[in-house]
Amino acid sequence: MITSLEAVGILYNYVRTSELMTGPQKPSGSLYKFKRPFNSDKEDVVINSLPMNSEDLQEGVLNFNIHVPNIGTGDSSQPNTARLGVLTKAARELLNEVWHEKADYMFYVQQDMTYQDNDQSWYQNIRVGFRNVNI
Repeated sequence: MITSLEAVGILYNYVRTSELMTGPQKPSGSLYKFKRPFNSDKEDVVINSLPMNSEDLQEGVLNFNIHVPNIGTGDSSQPNTARLGVLTKAARELLNEVWHEKADYMFYVQQDMTYQDNDQSWYQNIRVGFRNVNI
Protein backbone atom coordinates (compact mmCIF):
# COMPACT_ATOMS: atom_id res chain seq x y z
CA MET A 1 0.00 0.00 0.00
CA ILE A 2 1.19 3.50 -0.83
CA THR A 3 0.40 6.45 1.44
CA SER A 4 -0.74 9.80 0.09
CA LEU A 5 2.63 11.20 1.19
CA GLU A 6 4.44 8.57 -0.90
CA ALA A 7 2.16 9.22 -3.90
CA VAL A 8 3.05 12.93 -3.79
CA GLY A 9 6.75 11.98 -3.70
CA ILE A 10 6.37 9.62 -6.66
CA LEU A 11 4.73 12.31 -8.80
CA TYR A 12 7.20 14.95 -7.58
CA ASN A 13 10.19 12.80 -8.59
CA TYR A 14 8.64 12.07 -11.98
CA VAL A 15 8.00 15.76 -12.71
CA ARG A 16 11.16 17.40 -11.31
CA THR A 17 13.46 16.15 -14.11
CA SER A 18 10.83 16.30 -16.86
CA GLU A 19 10.69 18.55 -19.91
CA LEU A 20 8.02 20.59 -18.12
CA MET A 21 10.48 21.68 -15.41
CA THR A 22 13.70 21.74 -17.46
CA GLY A 23 12.67 22.66 -21.01
CA PRO A 24 12.48 26.03 -22.74
CA GLN A 25 8.89 26.70 -21.58
CA LYS A 26 9.62 25.80 -17.93
CA PRO A 27 7.99 27.78 -15.11
CA SER A 28 9.94 30.74 -13.74
CA GLY A 29 9.61 29.35 -10.21
CA SER A 30 10.03 25.92 -8.68
CA LEU A 31 8.32 22.61 -7.98
CA TYR A 32 6.98 22.12 -4.43
CA LYS A 33 5.25 19.48 -2.35
CA PHE A 34 2.06 20.49 -0.54
CA LYS A 35 2.40 24.30 -0.34
CA ARG A 36 3.69 27.21 -2.34
CA PRO A 37 6.00 29.67 -0.55
CA PHE A 38 4.15 32.59 0.97
CA ASN A 39 4.02 35.65 -1.34
CA SER A 40 5.75 33.92 -4.27
CA ASP A 41 5.60 36.01 -7.42
CA LYS A 42 6.93 33.22 -9.67
CA GLU A 43 5.33 30.53 -11.81
CA ASP A 44 5.31 27.65 -9.34
CA VAL A 45 4.06 24.06 -9.49
CA VAL A 46 2.67 22.49 -6.31
CA ILE A 47 1.72 18.85 -5.82
CA ASN A 48 -0.54 17.75 -2.96
CA SER A 49 -2.95 14.92 -2.28
CA LEU A 50 -6.51 14.04 -1.46
CA PRO A 51 -7.16 10.80 0.49
CA MET A 52 -6.01 7.41 -0.85
CA ASN A 53 -8.10 4.29 -0.27
CA SER A 54 -6.69 0.96 0.98
CA GLU A 55 -8.31 -1.46 -1.46
CA ASP A 56 -6.52 -4.12 -3.56
CA LEU A 57 -6.72 -1.61 -6.41
CA GLN A 58 -5.75 1.47 -4.46
CA GLU A 59 -6.99 4.77 -5.86
CA GLY A 60 -6.55 8.40 -4.98
CA VAL A 61 -6.27 11.87 -6.45
CA LEU A 62 -3.26 14.15 -6.54
CA ASN A 63 -3.62 17.89 -7.13
CA PHE A 64 -1.13 19.33 -9.60
CA ASN A 65 -1.40 23.12 -9.31
CA ILE A 66 0.31 25.49 -11.75
CA HIS A 67 0.47 29.02 -10.29
CA VAL A 68 1.03 31.97 -12.65
CA PRO A 69 1.16 35.68 -11.71
CA ASN A 70 -1.53 37.94 -13.16
CA ILE A 71 -0.90 40.13 -16.18
CA GLY A 72 -0.74 43.90 -16.15
CA THR A 73 0.17 46.57 -13.65
CA GLY A 74 -2.17 48.59 -11.46
CA ASP A 75 -5.32 46.47 -11.75
CA SER A 76 -3.55 43.17 -12.18
CA SER A 77 -6.62 41.06 -11.51
CA GLN A 78 -6.64 39.28 -14.87
CA PRO A 79 -5.12 35.80 -15.24
CA ASN A 80 -2.30 35.24 -17.67
CA THR A 81 -4.32 32.73 -19.68
CA ALA A 82 -1.69 32.45 -22.39
CA ARG A 83 0.99 31.30 -19.97
CA LEU A 84 -1.43 29.12 -17.98
CA GLY A 85 -2.41 27.50 -21.28
CA VAL A 86 1.17 26.71 -22.32
CA LEU A 87 2.07 25.18 -18.95
CA THR A 88 -1.24 23.29 -18.64
CA LYS A 89 -0.90 21.74 -22.08
CA ALA A 90 2.66 20.61 -21.32
CA ALA A 91 1.60 19.21 -17.93
CA ARG A 92 -1.38 17.32 -19.35
CA GLU A 93 0.86 15.73 -21.98
CA LEU A 94 3.40 14.76 -19.31
CA LEU A 95 0.81 13.28 -16.94
CA ASN A 96 -1.45 11.47 -19.39
CA GLU A 97 -1.56 7.68 -18.77
CA VAL A 98 1.84 7.12 -17.13
CA TRP A 99 2.71 3.56 -16.00
CA HIS A 100 5.80 3.03 -13.89
CA GLU A 101 8.00 0.38 -15.52
CA LYS A 102 9.17 -1.35 -12.31
CA ALA A 103 6.17 -0.89 -10.04
CA ASP A 104 2.44 -1.52 -9.99
CA TYR A 105 1.24 2.07 -10.06
CA MET A 106 0.14 4.58 -12.66
CA PHE A 107 -1.27 8.07 -12.88
CA TYR A 108 -3.46 9.86 -15.39
CA VAL A 109 -5.21 13.20 -15.90
CA GLN A 110 -8.82 13.30 -14.71
CA GLN A 111 -9.69 16.95 -15.29
CA ASP A 112 -8.47 20.52 -14.93
CA MET A 113 -9.91 23.85 -13.84
CA THR A 114 -8.69 27.44 -13.41
CA TYR A 115 -8.97 29.12 -9.99
CA GLN A 116 -8.05 32.51 -8.55
CA ASP A 117 -5.34 32.01 -5.94
CA ASN A 118 -5.21 35.54 -4.54
CA ASP A 119 -5.28 39.10 -5.87
CA GLN A 120 -1.93 38.57 -7.61
CA SER A 121 -2.20 35.15 -9.26
CA TRP A 122 -4.36 32.38 -10.64
CA TYR A 123 -3.64 28.68 -10.85
CA GLN A 124 -4.59 25.73 -12.98
CA ASN A 125 -5.59 22.69 -10.93
CA ILE A 126 -5.02 19.40 -12.71
CA ARG A 127 -6.57 16.44 -10.89
CA VAL A 128 -4.28 13.47 -11.36
CA GLY A 129 -5.74 10.04 -10.69
CA PHE A 130 -3.34 7.64 -8.98
CA ARG A 131 -3.77 3.85 -9.00
CA ASN A 132 -1.68 1.22 -7.26
CA VAL A 133 -2.07 -2.57 -7.29
CA ASN A 134 -1.86 -4.06 -3.77
CA ILE A 135 -2.05 -7.75 -4.60
